[in-house]
Amino acid sequence: SLVFASDDNTFPVNYINVKETKKFGEKTLAREYHFSIIIPFKAIKKKNVFNFVYVVNGVEVRNGRFDFGKFFPVDRVLDQQYFVKNKVVMQVETGRMILTPLKQFNVRVQERKYREQIKEKYKENYRKIVIKREIYRFVKKIYKKDIWIISDRTYQAGDNGEALYDYVRDKRIKSVLCYLESIGGL
Repeated sequence: SLVFASDDNTFPVNYINVKETKKFGEKTLAREYHFSIIIPFKAIKKKNVFNFVYVVNGVEVRNGRFDFGKFFPVDRVLDQQYFVKNKVVMQVETGRMILTPLKQFNVRVQERKYREQIKEKYKENYRKIVIKREIYRFVKKIYKKDIWIISDRTYQAGDNGEALYDYVRDKRIKSVLCYLESIGGL
């Protein structure tokens, strides 16, 4: 079985589907599990480091490797990345997720570290990225709505990003301000 757990909390894993990724003849050697986890933000009272806990033949195994989908708010490309929602800060490290109440987190220090990492990794696009971050933060305070910046690559525009943008705009989802941005090289 599989659960998502910290020292203080345990949350069940809801399986969406399982895909066999490696086979040898009729024998399955590896599987890819797709799932969701619901974590009530009220359950986060202090810094919690979450791991997946596998229970195999009565033995617990922690720190299993897991990957996030492309629409997850943080990824493993930039390890100084963070995401704030409902007064909880989310960060990701290899094999684990860290959730911290906003009041116990120094956003200014983390933002400085994150910008230094962006500057190192994306030198030629650094100014654009920082300007967009500042505009997002400013507009979010004014409008009090979720702001979605949906991007397409300039050399492959017109597929998923544009379709999502059209859907949100056509449905007139009132809780979302949606913008379409074409970028290259990211």
